[in-house]
Amino acid sequence: SVDGLVVRLDDAVLRCTLDRPKTRNSLDPDMMVGLIRALETAGMDERVRVIVLDGAGGSFCAGADIVARNAPTEQRPRVGSIQRRLPVQANRLMSLMLSVQTPIVAKVEGWAAGIGFHLALAADFCVATETAKLWEPFLTRGFTPDSGGVWLLQRLGGVALARDLVLLGREITGAEAAEYRLIHRAVPEAELDAATDALVGELAAKPTVALG
Repeated sequence: SVDGLVVRLDDAVLRCTLDRPKTRNSLDPDMMVGLIRALETAGMDERVRVIVLDGAGGSFCAGADIVARNAPTEQRPRVGSIQRRLPVQANRLMSLMLSVQTPIVAKVEGWAAGIGFHLALAADFCVATETAKLWEPFLTRGFTPDSGGVWLLQRLGGVALARDLVLLGREITGAEAAEYRLIHRAVPEAELDAATDALVGELAAKPTVALG
């Protein structure tokens, strides 16, 4: 665990909880590195049969914490520091999620924006509430999309949907994401815990090598 990320082994399940509710669990560099280390370790730890990624405080992840990165400090960040870190932080995290042989389940409620949306897309299974809000905010803020979002959306939903969500910046609900087959399933808020637990239990009971 690091500040903002709680990692614990629950029997055969590695639970990674984004825990910065005041910022809707926006990711800072330490949290990204913590997730990378957790995934790398889980891939080599035979006790781990499933990885669960969720968020505390009613939201999944509101994206990368750009505000904290640009906050006034004694040493101002170099121009382009975010771009230089992408290959070893956000993009590395997405590559690991797509390649680790341990199944990943994302449990989504509230906001999943930017890299938060991409974490949900990169998971092997995503269970979300029907009212969850998934959003690509990059172009509306003047940024080029990163962390694999454009590739994931085209691969999962097709080019037309990717254009709608990325270029026009349309927010969609968890129910819409399930209808578009971007995620595994959307459920009422009261059923999120039970639906996720049932899926995790099913995956944990399967042959791990074949599944991987």
